[in-house]
Amino acid sequence: MSPQSFDSTDVSTELIDRNSEALKYDETIATQPPIQSLYHITHLRSLRSQRLLAPADDSDPSKNEPNDLISRKAISADDAEMLVNQYLQRTDHYLYGVASHYKNLSDIRHASPLLLTAILMVAALQSPDGQHWYQLCYAELRKLIADFTFSHLVTLEDLRGLCIACFWISDISWSILSLAIRRAVELELHKSPIMAIESSKTEEYPTAQGQKSRRLIDGVRLWYLLYICDQHLSILYGRPSIMRDDEGIQKWSLYLAVRQNSITDVRILSQMALLQILRSVSETFGQDPKRRVPTVLKPRLDAFNQEIDQWVTHWLSISQDHPIIGSYPSKAIMLHHQFSKVLISSHVFRGLGPDSIKDPFPAEFKDLAYVAISSAMSVLELTAKDVDIVSAFVGIPHYYHTMIAFACSFLLKIAKRYQNHVSIDTVLVLDTIKPVIKLCLDTKCTSYHLVHWIGRGLQVLLADYMKSTHEGDQLTGTQTQDDPDYTARYLSHMSDLPMNGAEMQLDSNNSVWETASAMVYNDGIPMTLRGYSDPSAQAVDSMFDDEASFRHDSNSSSGGPWDPFTSYALIEHLGLGLL
Repeated sequence: MSPQSFDSTDVSTELIDRNSEALKYDETIATQPPIQSLYHITHLRSLRSQRLLAPADDSDPSKNEPNDLISRKAISADDAEMLVNQYLQRTDHYLYGVASHYKNLSDIRHASPLLLTAILMVAALQSPDGQHWYQLCYAELRKLIADFTFSHLVTLEDLRGLCIACFWISDISWSILSLAIRRAVELELHKSPIMAIESSKTEEYPTAQGQKSRRLIDGVRLWYLLYICDQHLSILYGRPSIMRDDEGIQKWSLYLAVRQNSITDVRILSQMALLQILRSVSETFGQDPKRRVPTVLKPRLDAFNQEIDQWVTHWLSISQDHPIIGSYPSKAIMLHHQFSKVLISSHVFRGLGPDSIKDPFPAEFKDLAYVAISSAMSVLELTAKDVDIVSAFVGIPHYYHTMIAFACSFLLKIAKRYQNHVSIDTVLVLDTIKPVIKLCLDTKCTSYHLVHWIGRGLQVLLADYMKSTHEGDQLTGTQTQDDPDYTARYLSHMSDLPMNGAEMQLDSNNSVWETASAMVYNDGIPMTLRGYSDPSAQAVDSMFDDEASFRHDSNSSSGGPWDPFTSYALIEHLGLGLL
């Protein structure tokens, strides 16, 4: 093709920016970022930075004619409306009302297909009959995220949808959070806290209720929520966080002074204050679980615990009940207090071997060891007994569920591995964990929800622990010498475990002990939950069957009660990466 015959009209239409406001060139600024100079020279659309308070781009046809699961009839409008209402009326309040200014399905559909899909997905996850909807929304969300990754247009509503997915959909949260942060910076959300603080000095702010003021407040909240999620995931995975403490993050207290009458902002900023303490803990001691903490650093651990105690005292004193979720905000502060005490005090067990003779536990750390144990017990007691936490259990973000699972696992590991180092009431540990298992298994939600997997996984861990205890007592002779009725009491205690509709079979042909010990990794995750399939995995599936009448047939090719059409790739939906 000759140069004369090449028509660049289509290319120009696609690549060149026609926004007259954006094309204005400020010749007074000589030190602007280099990319802005390139943009003003070339007018290439892909180079233009977007701003939070810039006029909206109305060129997006989806604003008028949504292209989503409803328009394609993958989900009916009635079902979608039911799920959206379920989310808006309750679930959204656990994430500080991130979508609270939306009142109906139509508004959300016209705001962002990504936001709509995230809301539908979270609502389906928490619905007992939501499995089909969840699968549809999961596939759609991944497609929308892939498109969003390379889209020039960034909207606040798309970021809102990504934020919702990050907090509730545990298996993709790590991957999409980094994308959300990058694109939020592109929208200049990192500047919004300072903009809000500066705007508070004018007469119209913060009383103004205009769209500009609302978008600015939404920008601050979203930026802080991304920071909170980033710190949460850093804690859960033991990895470095992505976001740094920039000026807007460091000056959260100045923003609080502006928004101190807002229940929502007080709740968000309580988390900001806590997570900056925990970030300091991570920076002080590192994130290597095998690295021993020198006893000379005990005063630092004590100081961090004191900061956490001061934190809970202050924020409980200003916490207010919520009109929808009642006293949950105060109960969440109490849970986070205990989570943090476990995280900080458990450092004394890092790198510790099980042999108390070869590797004695430092006497200086004894008090912190018991703080960690008592805090973990408090987490479980509050989770299983407090009416506000029980009511919220299905709807709270996955960070809570993971930390509750961590508290259970921590107590079992102390009882099993470090019982020669510290004194622990193992019967009390079992009695405290069992109600949590029951709560997980009794929670009404789709089978994809993390709590069901936590409940089933804890069953296996508990069975494995009791098996090892039983065998240990047999070897030492404790069973017959100290308590002739030990076996009867032991089996009675086992029968008290919640079984989710199926009984563990304690017989010589199919002992649950062989099954449990064979199927647990060192991190406590059953192989069958990871998609691994073998005969022993199928045995565990039968042990966990939801149908009381189901019994495993060794000649059957089925892996158990789970959907036989679920592919290996779909196992990632189940959020197992966090346990």
